[in-house]
Amino acid sequence: MWRRFRIWWILYRWKKDGKKHGKGTLYILRHIFSKYEGEYVNDLLEGKSKSFYDIHINFIEYIGGYKEGKYHGKGILYYYNNNGKKQIQYEGDFVNGKFEGRGKLVEENGEYYIGRIKGDYPHSFGVYYYANGQKKYQGETDHGRYLSGGTYYFENGDYYIGPYDDLGKFFGQGVIYYPNGNIKYVGSFFNGGQFEGKYIYENGDYYIGIFSGEQKWYNGIEYYANGKIKYEGEFKEDKEHGEGKCYDINGNLLYEGDFEFGYYYIGEKKDGKKEGKGIMYYSNGKINYEGDFVNDYIEGKGKYYRKDGTILYSGEWVKGNFEGKGILYHENGKIKYEGEFKNVCLHGKGKLYDINEKLLYKGDFSDDLYYIGEKKMVKRMEKELNIIPMEKLLMKEILLMMREKEKVNLIIIMVLWNTLGNGKKEKWQEKE
Repeated sequence: MWRRFRIWWILYRWKKDGKKHGKGTLYILRHIFSKYEGEYVNDLLEGKSKSFYDIHINFIEYIGGYKEGKYHGKGILYYYNNNGKKQIQYEGDFVNGKFEGRGKLVEENGEYYIGRIKGDYPHSFGVYYYANGQKKYQGETDHGRYLSGGTYYFENGDYYIGPYDDLGKFFGQGVIYYPNGNIKYVGSFFNGGQFEGKYIYENGDYYIGIFSGEQKWYNGIEYYANGKIKYEGEFKEDKEHGEGKCYDINGNLLYEGDFEFGYYYIGEKKDGKKEGKGIMYYSNGKINYEGDFVNDYIEGKGKYYRKDGTILYSGEWVKGNFEGKGILYHENGKIKYEGEFKNVCLHGKGKLYDINEKLLYKGDFSDDLYYIGEKKMVKRMEKELNIIPMEKLLMKEILLMMREKEKVNLIIIMVLWNTLGNGKKEKWQEKE
């Protein structure tokens, strides 16, 4: 068994009255390895010195002042991450071994604080920053907690002014502003999230009601910018869901009844489920889908429209997915793809067109891919597919990838789809 032992080695000057004194270097090998280099007085480090030691293999280095063997005065404390990279943990004033005075604290994620420090924590006035240097919070703190009167900045430029709870989370009556200073939300907060108040959209429309975090829940009313009611009723997961009424911009009633995640349905039903012919509408009154339904799913033939009213897809469906023969359309109404689909993907025989309906390719597709030339060593790019929400199902620009293998040019043409929804394929309705 290894014994615990300790050795020290003093360079330059030796001991005085049996104690370390003067300039020297102390090495300690015990549970951990330590190295202390600097000026000793009465067996303790004093003045500007340097130390290096490890705490369970997480190496720490300090350069700065000492007093009676403790960090004191100006100094910098470093640590070495798991990749062996040296990073600053704290730079500034020390008092009796603690961060105290004015300094800079750096988190492992790269975020940092500059301001007053007390007992190792931000205290009094200071500024927090994101890792990219963007301001995160400016104001008073109490042992690291944000205090009322300070301003919290979101990464998108929005900012919050109001009270905080004991954990430093938004609490009570407060206001969130857009970067331009216009009010985004005014009302109450609980546990860091919006609770009850008024949310104003950038286009001037607004909502008054209950929130859960940042989502509309329970009961509330949406208004057009002109003050006319847009929707009143129940919400769930930020969508119109449950009993409600929707109106056009002039205040005329469009529909009253059940909503399902932002949509309402008019058509045939069986045992309370959508069955037969029917139409799904967006809450703004525009058609979302018209066609066949089976057991509450889109199944059969039908047309799907974007929220602005332009057609996106016309063809065959199976359980809410493009399946069979169909046509995809550009936003200008021109045909984008005509052919066979499988599980939302371009799959089988088909034709691909540009935005002016000029033919780009005719032939076989396989899970959104088609090839010209040698097919060897083709690795399919990963992508997530989901039919929800369908208005986001807009194919991106065709990606041309050139690969040279044994002097043979391989052209892979891939049609990429946007990542959709929440990764589930329950039903076809939108669940942003």
